[in-house]
Amino acid sequence: YRDGLKAILADVPGLIDGAAEGRGRGHDFLRHLERTKALLYIVDAAGVDGRDPLTDLDILVDEIRSYGDSDMMERPALVVANKLDLIED
Repeated sequence: YRDGLKAILADVPGLIDGAAEGRGRGHDFLRHLERTKALLYIVDAAGVDGRDPLTDLDILVDEIRSYGDSDMMERPALVVANKLDLIED
């Protein structure tokens, strides 16, 4: 990187309720987050799969908080809403 900035990103697909206890591939996914300096939560705002975006965000936060020694909750975080174009009036 010419400017000296290096970014490590981890995409954690399919993080589900119970991931911190090892449900699904939870530990495999959460382990990748330990190397990050910040968290970016991307939530389906349109709920196209019939899911509630706020519930999904709560699950993500709870699983990250429950994993390891929960120091990841002290990292800067940003919530991004995607699929806004699919929200029906």
